[in-house]
Amino acid sequence: MVSVLVSVLSFPSMTAKPVQRSVSEFEQEGFRTSSFQAARVFGRAGCGDLQLAEMVARSSAKTGLPANVIAAEIAVESTCNPLAVSRDGGVGLMQVEPRVWAGKFNNFRDKNLLKAEDSMEVGSEILAENIRQYGLRDGIRRYNGQGPDAELYAVKVMQLAGAR
Repeated sequence: MVSVLVSVLSFPSMTAKPVQRSVSEFEQEGFRTSSFQAARVFGRAGCGDLQLAEMVARSSAKTGLPANVIAAEIAVESTCNPLAVSRDGGVGLMQVEPRVWAGKFNNFRDKNLLKAEDSMEVGSEILAENIRQYGLRDGIRRYNGQGPDAELYAVKVMQLAGAR
């Protein structure tokens, strides 16, 4: 009996190989939850769709930001319009201002802020950095800039996100 066990253990080709999976069940559940959180925010805001909610879930997994916060940011900044351009110079879903962030992002040579995925990637990175440095409320406020309107902005985003 022992010799059979030893021979099986000594030949790797006879042992079972682990099944390769691209996404674990836990990650799938997290993705699904993040998608629902984003969809809930978009529903309250009256904008967005399933594709955008899934894009937010991917961004949430990548940055560690809660999906509801990213979705609220998008809804407030651009009303979910990837082609939005503000009079202040904000571009895309997350209204990133190229003149402010060009140095950090290589003058946007490899990013098109009118492309939803690029805008979300850049905007989420900026937002995540702000939140890590200043905390949730202050990080959101600083995403909008300085001044009295920035505080009202933070309140609006946090209320839409359902954050405290």
